[in-house]
Amino acid sequence: MQTVRSALIGVVLALLAFGLLGGTLLRQAIQVVPILMALRLTSRFPGYLGAYAAVSVSAFWMIVMVCVWLSAIGVSSLVPGPFAPIEILLSALTALFAWVGFSRGRRLGRPLERNRKMATLAVFGVLQIVAVTLSIVGPELAESLSASEQIALHHLVDDRSDGMSAVTTTSDDPLDHVSVGELDLGARPVDQHTRDEVTRHLIDLLLE
Repeated sequence: MQTVRSALIGVVLALLAFGLLGGTLLRQAIQVVPILMALRLTSRFPGYLGAYAAVSVSAFWMIVMVCVWLSAIGVSSLVPGPFAPIEILLSALTALFAWVGFSRGRRLGRPLERNRKMATLAVFGVLQIVAVTLSIVGPELAESLSASEQIALHHLVDDRSDGMSAVTTTSDDPLDHVSVGELDLGARPVDQHTRDEVTRHLIDLLLE
């Protein structure tokens, strides 16, 4: 069982190295969670159950590494490339460790009942698929939500700015809304005085 544990640790380290090189360490950290669970299971249940948990996750990563090689040579595009030479080397190491975990775990798990074998394979296979899916969708969803929050905040700031502008406009000088006639308070006495002078001047002219 120690060989199986070492193989699982090798797969974990190789996948984390992938993340370091590609800037996707968080993604790879999520993907190795089921492997760590299988590793824990081999420690707590060093018999057949832990062995087949290792078989399940090892088989998954062997298939993934084969897809990487097929993508690298242009045969398939299931795993998007391109891949640097160091990534090809890491994929080979991952596949090697996975093969050791698969073959050794399969031999150790032979006495396990068929139903338990299938159940263990299915459970850890599903866990690994879910982990890979979350590692891909989770960060993208988080970025999308962050972008949506920024857009909503931007709109909120714009709405508040428009509201403040409207308040400022309506609260300008009250005299702006008063008509000229209403402001011309002193014009009437002046006009009356002028008319009296004109009338008096006309009367003087007539008397002359």
